[in-house]
Formats: sequence, structure tokens, C-alpha cells
Amino acid sequence: ADRIQSNDPKLMNTLCSLLLTKKMLIESMSKTTVVFNPPIPTAMNPFAKDTIYEDQIGDSFTMKSRATIESTDNMMLTQGMSFDVTATIKKMPLEQMDYCQQPVTDAIVYRLTLSTEDPAMLGTVGIMKQLDFFKKKGKVGELFAAIGADAGIDIVKKPLCIRL
Repeated sequence: ADRIQSNDPKLMNTLCSLLLTKKMLIESMSKTTVVFNPPIPTAMNPFAKDTIYEDQIGDSFTMKSRATIESTDNMMLTQGMSFDVTATIKKMPLEQMDYCQQPVTDAIVYRLTLSTEDPAMLGTVGIMKQLDFFKKKGKVGELFAAIGADAGIDIVKKPLCIRL
């Protein structure tokens, strides 16, 4: 990550092509707050130019972080519990993005995958394991995400696509 971090204090720990999360509040069946150190990528930046994705991510980019449960009412988790998380962003062929109920042509496609040593941990916490992002080439500010490609515990058959 050193190659794409800035020495400007305002931009420290910022990747232009990725949006980093330092603290995440997850509310589903329970309420859990997780802190990531260092912040971890959880989304693509819709306002980055096409060349930024290629320069900063290329074909693949991996970043590691330590997640700590800051607070929770989930009986399967405890406050202070920590685990390592790896974020991997991979460039994907466009033909693998065929499930969004809309034509996707001439796009840049990346898959963000979060993983831990214990495959069930992200599902227990409520963190999405996998998101697919696709951006029309040459269009700044237009980014779509396929939410639910892998929701943690069960694979969702038809992901929800949203415009970011």
C-alpha cells in the first residue's frame, strides 16, 4: 500500500480508487460495531478516473487489517474480540457480470472479497464477504455494485445491483 499512499496528512491512509472503512456499524438481527486497523477497503470510489483503477489496483490488490469488536449484542461475539481480515480486489472479465438484470457493456469490473481464517466469522459478524463493482468506461461518478454475491453465510442466488 506504500506505493499509493500520500505523505499529505489529509490524505494519509487514503487510496483514490478505493473507499476505506475504519469503523463499521452492522445492524441486522443484532447490532455490532467493528473497528479496522488499518482501515480496510469496503467499496470502490465512483469518482476515480479509469486510469486510477489501473494504476492503483491493476489486476489485483491485497490489503490486511485487524478487526476488533468494539461493541455488540450478538451472543456469538464478545467485546474486544479480534480477528485478521484480508481484502482482495481483483479485476474480473466483463462476461462474469451477467446477473444484474441490466445490460453491462464496455465496463471496468472488480471483485472485492473479504476473508478471514475462520470462514464463518464474517457471516457471524454480518460483514459482506464479496461485492462486485462495475463502472462504465470513461464515466466518472457512475459505479454499480452487485450486492449479495456472497452475503457471508449463504450465497444469494440473485444479487441486488445498486447505483452508487
